[in-house]
Amino acid sequence: MPTKPFYGWILVAVMLVLLSVGWGTTVYMFSVVAGALHTEFNPTRLVLMTCSTGMMLMVGLSSPLLGKLLDRYPNKYLMMAGTVSMGLGFICISLSPSITLVVVSYILPIGFGMATLSTLTVSTLLARWFVRRRGLAIGIAALGTQFGGFLYPPIFATVMANHDWRFAIGGLGILIIAIVPVLVWTLVVDRPEDKGLHPDGDATAAPAPETTSTAEKLSFWQLLRQRNFLLVVCIVGSAVATNTVLLANLALFATDFGEAAVRGAFLVSLVALLGVFFSPAVGWLSDVISIKLVTALITASLAGSCLVFSVATSYPVLLMAAFLMGIGGGGVFPLWASLVGKLYDTRIYGQVMGATTLVIALFTAIGPPFGGWVHDTTDSYRLLFLTLLGILSVMTALITLIRLPPQTGQA
Repeated sequence: MPTKPFYGWILVAVMLVLLSVGWGTTVYMFSVVAGALHTEFNPTRLVLMTCSTGMMLMVGLSSPLLGKLLDRYPNKYLMMAGTVSMGLGFICISLSPSITLVVVSYILPIGFGMATLSTLTVSTLLARWFVRRRGLAIGIAALGTQFGGFLYPPIFATVMANHDWRFAIGGLGILIIAIVPVLVWTLVVDRPEDKGLHPDGDATAAPAPETTSTAEKLSFWQLLRQRNFLLVVCIVGSAVATNTVLLANLALFATDFGEAAVRGAFLVSLVALLGVFFSPAVGWLSDVISIKLVTALITASLAGSCLVFSVATSYPVLLMAAFLMGIGGGGVFPLWASLVGKLYDTRIYGQVMGATTLVIALFTAIGPPFGGWVHDTTDSYRLLFLTLLGILSVMTALITLIRLPPQTGQA
């Protein structure tokens, strides 16, 4: 009699879809939407980038509370609320008479939706279903960000070209509300015990591996006093912030060279497509080799992309920079989730991920307005690229200071 597939892998597929919505329609698609918003309302780049900054701030500020709720209550209810909120946010933008309502919609309903369909919720859920193959499972689920980034920007740009941006973004909101909550209600299961299963599909529950902390609840301020926590949020935060600010402006890099909006959208899709390969690869590598080495690969590739962007004078050079960016951007989320999983007990995983998300989101929120200010002031992004290059170089050196528990074999 054939053995049923482990339900955890079905959840991986569901989380992939949810991440494609949560991040593909926001972080990856924003630079395409930004072009239409700039034409419609003519805001400064700084004001325009406030949308991206506000989303990340909302994700960060809500994450500590959301992490605690994910540890205590059924995750599906939070995810369903988030998807409805996100869909309503896009509908509000489609009806907006001014840039002010656009900014508010991105910050509040869409930002909350992002938080509930993020690495925090996905990794918290999957950390319960997987132990030995946690990095691989989260890495595969994180493909959702890349699939969403690969699919949504060109589709949106095409619909926008054939109709208008209001029709395209309003239709997106309606589809999200109509489809995603049903998927979550039907398929999301919080823990393997709820289906009479054990993590990884094992016949019996394996003993939990020791970590650098116990399952004792830790306050945010206690975490801030831990060296590993500070190093993780600084290093991963710099990588996430770099990826976010580059994505927020990526299509604009091309249009500033006189390229069509579709060519700018292709850069976003290229980064996402590369992430399809590197997200599971980084997750798998985090399970089998030194995670410090994997972290260095991510920061170095993003630093390399900033270096190439800083000297780019043509579209082919932008493609080269986007290639390096796709390596680092595709791997940063599974790396983040794997680092936290190696350092903290699964029973407080949501709480710790929520705390790291708060700090990292604050880092990330600075990037887009800084990039917009740099362009408004200098009529170029060169200073932005060089600043990010310097920060990532320092962070790469700090990776050696992370202390991993001896039992991981990766000290």
